[in-house]
Amino acid sequence: MIDEVVEAPRPAVRSWLRCGILVELLGACLLLAASRYAETYWARAFGQPVALGPGALGRWLPVTLLAVGLAAMVVGYATSLRAIGRLEPHERPGLQAILLLACLLALPLMVLITIPSNDLYHYTFFGRIEVLHHANPYTDPPNTFKTDPFLPLLGDQQAVSVYGPVWQLVASAIVAAAGPAATPALFVLIFKSLGLLTLLGGAALIWAILGRLAPDDRARGAWLYAANPLCLIELAGSGHNDGLMMLLVLLAVLVQLRGRTVAALICLGLAVLVKWIALLVLPAYLVWAYTARRLRGRVTRDLLAGVVIVAALAAGLYGRHWAGTKTFGAITGGVAATRLRYSLASWTVFHLDRGTDRQLSDVDEIRSQVLSKITQANNLADLDSTVKWLKGDKAADPSRLGITG
Repeated sequence: MIDEVVEAPRPAVRSWLRCGILVELLGACLLLAASRYAETYWARAFGQPVALGPGALGRWLPVTLLAVGLAAMVVGYATSLRAIGRLEPHERPGLQAILLLACLLALPLMVLITIPSNDLYHYTFFGRIEVLHHANPYTDPPNTFKTDPFLPLLGDQQAVSVYGPVWQLVASAIVAAAGPAATPALFVLIFKSLGLLTLLGGAALIWAILGRLAPDDRARGAWLYAANPLCLIELAGSGHNDGLMMLLVLLAVLVQLRGRTVAALICLGLAVLVKWIALLVLPAYLVWAYTARRLRGRVTRDLLAGVVIVAALAAGLYGRHWAGTKTFGAITGGVAATRLRYSLASWTVFHLDRGTDRQLSDVDEIRSQVLSKITQANNLADLDSTVKWLKGDKAADPSRLGITG
């Protein structure tokens, strides 16, 4: 009788699980609603966003939908994650159910009319530079190709590629497969779909990893990643390449658990060649490799073999784009200027500034409440940035530069 009580399902906990999933789905739908309006200042993806105008509705409706949607996603996610943790291991959803629910949560984000970041347009343009313009995406800035129809979609038209050669290979392959007549909406759909696939693949790898380390926590670990609002927004909503990087890192963990150090290091190296931020994993991996294993001689041999293979792959992939130290110019310079670009803090400040400017209709008010608060240092910094931008534009003539006023 006691065993029957212990094994009995928990309807209340299952109800909380369903409730959490529905709340998170509602939050994603609210983000979809917010993406309809131009006042979110997101990048255009599908169709034309609606401009509400300078009134109170235009100032507050989009930001309210966005804030409530994000809050609902976080609350729903926390609720469902807690509910899974309170279920017995045999009552928890399986991998197939988790992946299907993740697709359901991602569906509203896949069809956002505007998207939080235009990075996927940069991916596309870097692929177009190589495939269509037969140039080097690591040294030739996008504004070199003035007639390319994708140029107006970029946020920074002077920025060369900061991504590794593996991602450049992926982007070029997508551009080549789509063809020169492909529309921006098609590339949005492709990169979003790729992001969703990497999210699902990462959840499956977490399931496999925990199957070896903590089988009872497989469902909770996979849901922790697959239903995470940040992962859903970044991968299914914005189509970022971080999903592929994480997929390779997780694959490295899994093959390492199977005792294949060389293969693990190759996977980790490929992750670095997608996005350099994966290098942060390397010190922790080396510490683990030399403290958790007794055969240090064998570990050293495997590590050296892996490094040689990764170096050969990097040389081969970079070979067609190699331009000396200029190949890494986007990584070694200009990082501070884009540190907060597309962050929530940057979006909030920008929105509030726009709201303040729109409330002022008199020139004297703008001078007293806005321009008077701008310091001379800010003005000089803006001028310096303008001059730097002009010098980097091949179509500009810096010798004709002048200042009036």
